[in-house]
Amino acid sequence: MVADAIAVSAAPIAATWTPELPVMDTYHVYAWWPSEPGHHPAASAA
Repeated sequence: MVADAIAVSAAPIAATWTPELPVMDTYHVYAWWPSEPGHHPAASAA
């Protein structure tokens, strides 16, 4: 379930990801998102 949700939410992240965004920041979004289901990863990436 969580893996499927991450796969679905990866689309907006990939669409808004820019080279200047640190890779660790992108990874951290995936790391905390499953424990914070009320927050959409794309919102923190903005």
